[in-house]
Amino acid sequence: MNSLLSGCRRWLLLVCAALGATRSVAAQAPTPAATQKDSKPWQASGTLRVEEQANNNVFLLSDALKARLDTLTAPAPPGTHFTDMASASDFITLVAAAFDFEGPGLLGRTLTIRPTARYDYYARNPKRGNVELGLSIAQSVWHNGRLHLRGSLVPSYFYRNFMSDAQDLNGDGSIEANERIYAAGTYHDNRVFVGYQHRLVRATRTQPLGVAVELAVGHVVRNYDAPLAYRSYRGPEVDATLALELSKALKFDAGYEHASLNSKPDSAVLVLNEPDFNVDFNRNGTTTDLRVRTVQMVDFSRTEQYLNLRLRGELGEGVGARVYYQHRWRTFPSTQPFDVYNNSRRDRRDLVGVELSLRIAPATHFNVGGDVETQKVTRSLIPSQTATGEITDYTRSRVYAGVRYHF
Repeated sequence: MNSLLSGCRRWLLLVCAALGATRSVAAQAPTPAATQKDSKPWQASGTLRVEEQANNNVFLLSDALKARLDTLTAPAPPGTHFTDMASASDFITLVAAAFDFEGPGLLGRTLTIRPTARYDYYARNPKRGNVELGLSIAQSVWHNGRLHLRGSLVPSYFYRNFMSDAQDLNGDGSIEANERIYAAGTYHDNRVFVGYQHRLVRATRTQPLGVAVELAVGHVVRNYDAPLAYRSYRGPEVDATLALELSKALKFDAGYEHASLNSKPDSAVLVLNEPDFNVDFNRNGTTTDLRVRTVQMVDFSRTEQYLNLRLRGELGEGVGARVYYQHRWRTFPSTQPFDVYNNSRRDRRDLVGVELSLRIAPATHFNVGGDVETQKVTRSLIPSQTATGEITDYTRSRVYAGVRYHF
């Protein structure tokens, strides 16, 4: 709750500062009479969206872990792998609202302020429920140009449980599955971006092709709660988008994102096999012990890149469709010699989906769609360690349907 209040205060200060700066500059700068005359009064509008989703792998687990979770007959006790994880699949209810306030800003040009809020409720895994708050401020600066500031805040998000410690209860020197101690992987996420959008070519009746470009730079921060704070990271991100209006009824967007996210190397409890490294982790004079508890350095820094493609079309009066594809690739530069999580790790993830939109009333649309997501992980450092299930290949699919109302 304190993090939520703190985040709300930051967004309130941001809005006040932006509005204050806009009014100050506008008051000092000379404004042509024609500009003032053409300025429109402030207007407000909004969108409310309610959606129901069926997701078959909300925690992004491997097939083996999904099977283990779904065979549980009672809630997992605290500190175990599946604490507060009742089911791999879930039914999610999404409620989202956005409000647009538009009026004269700098030099009488259009200023748009858009606060947003979203809540996801998980029927089977209530701890996964989360809130996301957003704010964007866009200012027209000259013909076909627009500056914008946008940010988002997730006060608390339960990703899933990760091993935080281990205890050799039977004293045999080997850590079994029931001797691992898990903690909730809960994080707080905030992102701030500044960008510029420019329309290069405006579509007309005689020239149907329209072209626009957008570039944004920002900063990403994700902090995990103790005892998993070593998973936290932060760093810069650059986004670029090319939008093509191929015809009045067909639009195509292509985007690229690049983020360099830094994590401070820190110590973590690992369970390692001594023969894999030829190291006496428990200092008993041999290097033959398996599943030994040891504290070693890990580094969760990574470079993330995204390719986003989207095609939208009007199929008829009040009927629209879109297909989308995303490819994400991540590299982890960890050089820690025993970091079985990230040393030499490479991830590849593909997401493909389709959505159909139907206008069922003058201001109301019904949307239905679905997508499939698949991740593949490669790593050359001790492949046998992937049996822990911490980092894994997975497949996730979902279908959804909902209503969007404009007011």
